[in-house]
Amino acid sequence: MHKARKRYIYLIAGMSFWGGFGLSSLINIIKTVYTRQTLSYNWVMLAVAIVFIIICLIYLAKIKNEK
Repeated sequence: MHKARKRYIYLIAGMSFWGGFGLSSLINIIKTVYTRQTLSYNWVMLAVAIVFIIICLIYLAKIKNEK
């Protein structure tokens, strides 16, 4: 398999994973808002997921420019 194509597939898989993780954290944040409990873990993991998705998008744009 072509090296750039393989990196593209890994980036899409990584973005999907972190997107799902971020969505899960966001759902937990919404649920805890209604119970008046604050879990900082959900906020931290949402931030981590957003950072990794941004990194993947930057790298994906770099790969697209190489083609």
